[in-house]
Amino acid sequence: MSLAPTPAAPVIGVALAALKMPTLDARLAWAAAHGFQGVELLATGEPWGVHTPGVTKDERERLKVHLEPFSHIAVLAPHQATWDVTLVSPSAAIRRASVSEIWSVLRFVQALGGGVVVVRTGTPPAGVSEDRVAAHLAECLSTLDRMAGDHNARVALLNADVLARLSTFRSIAAVPLTNVGVALDLGAARAAGETPAAIDAFLAEFGPRVQHLRVPGLESARRLPACPEAMTCLAFEGVADAPSPDEIARRREEWARYR
Repeated sequence: MSLAPTPAAPVIGVALAALKMPTLDARLAWAAAHGFQGVELLATGEPWGVHTPGVTKDERERLKVHLEPFSHIAVLAPHQATWDVTLVSPSAAIRRASVSEIWSVLRFVQALGGGVVVVRTGTPPAGVSEDRVAAHLAECLSTLDRMAGDHNARVALLNADVLARLSTFRSIAAVPLTNVGVALDLGAARAAGETPAAIDAFLAEFGPRVQHLRVPGLESARRLPACPEAMTCLAFEGVADAPSPDEIARRREEWARYR
């Protein structure tokens, strides 16, 4: 799989959805005040995010102002559990509608100055063969690859759904893509049963093309020399309120050792 090059400089960002604050503006202000260089936004239809087709020009301009302190943004696109977005449905109409929904996020990212759109593949109904799933996914990714190139954006495929196991990324290795890469959620990988050795092997193969790296905490802070250019996005799950400055500094220092 030919994947897009990653951003020129590594940054440490924060997943805004994991913060316990009442508004998106408050979360962005907190992230800027604590020195994060990037943010992960929700555009999935879930709370504390946006649904890009409904964002007005005025709202987009206001959000753009709040995003000025950040050099990198990643936006999570709608998925099967929110807007029934799936790239592997046997229905061509559903696949077209799903690609259109992600296209809206790509246009939104372009209006904000560019960034990464994190995409989930979705899962097919029971009984659909692996060959058909692979063909449907390749078809959709080829279209999204062209769209991303047109909109100053990159698509990063999350290790979820039909790509939940890291080995399944090889199933689309023959698809010629230049603007599609990988979004690696280390917490999800470990929950799916991936061993440290399997993660290392994946990074050795795909690490230079990882465009978004999501980490749940310090327990995942292992050596990650194979993806030095990805934005490392800290997700403070389990924190009752906003993390303390000491907690932020501790995590940032720990991750810097592996960058």
